[in-house]
Amino acid sequence: MSTYHFRSPLLWKRHSVHIRSLFHDIYIIQGDKSIVSLFSKNALSSGPVNRTLMVNVFGLPKTAAETYSKDDSGEHRRPIPGSKVPDHNRVAFLTSTSRHRFFLGRGYYSLLRRLHFSTIKRLSSLDVGCTWSAVPDLFDIFRIHLTAASIDSFTGPTLMERNPSFANDISAIKENLLPLMLGLPRFLMLGAYQARDRALEAVLDWHAWARQNSKPESVDADENEHFWGCDSFREKQTTLLEMDGFDDPRALASEDLFFLWSAQGNSIGTAFWLTLQTFRDPEILQAVRDEVGPCVKPGPDEPLMFNVDRLMCQPLLQAMFAEVLRLRTHGYWTIPKHSLCVASSTTAAMDPQFWCAGDRAGHPPVHEFFPGRFLKTNRQSKGKFFNLSGLHGHSFPFGGEPFTCPGRVYAKHENLVALATMVTMYDCEVLAWDEALVLKTRSIPGGTADPSGKVPVRLRRRKYPLGG
Repeated sequence: MSTYHFRSPLLWKRHSVHIRSLFHDIYIIQGDKSIVSLFSKNALSSGPVNRTLMVNVFGLPKTAAETYSKDDSGEHRRPIPGSKVPDHNRVAFLTSTSRHRFFLGRGYYSLLRRLHFSTIKRLSSLDVGCTWSAVPDLFDIFRIHLTAASIDSFTGPTLMERNPSFANDISAIKENLLPLMLGLPRFLMLGAYQARDRALEAVLDWHAWARQNSKPESVDADENEHFWGCDSFREKQTTLLEMDGFDDPRALASEDLFFLWSAQGNSIGTAFWLTLQTFRDPEILQAVRDEVGPCVKPGPDEPLMFNVDRLMCQPLLQAMFAEVLRLRTHGYWTIPKHSLCVASSTTAAMDPQFWCAGDRAGHPPVHEFFPGRFLKTNRQSKGKFFNLSGLHGHSFPFGGEPFTCPGRVYAKHENLVALATMVTMYDCEVLAWDEALVLKTRSIPGGTADPSGKVPVRLRRRKYPLGG
């Protein structure tokens, strides 16, 4: 079965393509050598595209949008030569620095601990008993519950408690990303705009509540607190308020809504596909449980927890994560200067001359799920180990320098803890037809593609064994 709806020849060539359109000359950069060359350029800037995304999708006010429009200094610490943007208005660099602080700063490990706890708590609390229960759509479990777990890890529980529809609303933004970016009229997609507006109001409400209740002494040693969750949110507001046009609370809310939405871009869909692929194949399911079992910490009568350091090092789990990203993530990274460049991951990720040739000649076709692409055998121990060597230019699900996603390790933790929780807590019988599992191309630019249809399953709770 083919997993793709899109068959445009432009997206399957091994060389770059130039398209002339009414508004832009667009260059589709694809093929391993072209991609590596593109990402090596220090003068790349995503500013104009970020402005369009922020204004059309996340409702950034015009005054703040002007600061985006004027910023030609780039994302690096050293401005692009010729730029005269004042340091306090370097919005691309300052927001990029803020994102890196979220995922690489002092509070990162406590962020991961909250993610582990919230993921396990929400996924293990599904309304499923010890007899088979019909679930209309497995994807909804991840779209709603795993998204909520991730939001909790960033903001603390308050945002979701005060705004229960928030997870649904940011999922609707991804579902309608392309038409929103194109600025289609509100009357043509009223539901999408209403979801965006509710999500924006939810962030505004959380900001107001946090400002009213937060005190300096409430920040702990890891730079986290009850009201803001990650203290980086509060620090980011201080930075943004120094920029021209960001004195509007809606501008601050737009920035944080974009961050919370983008943090789910690859993670939620990937976790769904990872879990679905596991439950569809009894051999893979048993192999996954064999790796997860020794990582389970308490016994059956205690709250489920994992030795996460050990879990992250399991070779099959890592290989499955990498294979799902290869097979299901078909993103496009736009990097404009004087023309619009689109870096497509599709050609390199689905190139049979790379993935099914040479040392990989015995591997299944590129459209089939096969974690063995990322496993090698130790000659001495004969055991399998996870390996990413030799993939330069063919595997970049989280982008490439200077735009590599700083949250890629966070996404790995979210995916593997979610998978471990599901296979430990539940048995699952997949009832979906193959047609429902075709990738929904409308969601592709937002990261990992969603399934085209509903994925009905039957779930039942299982007793899990004591781990090692």
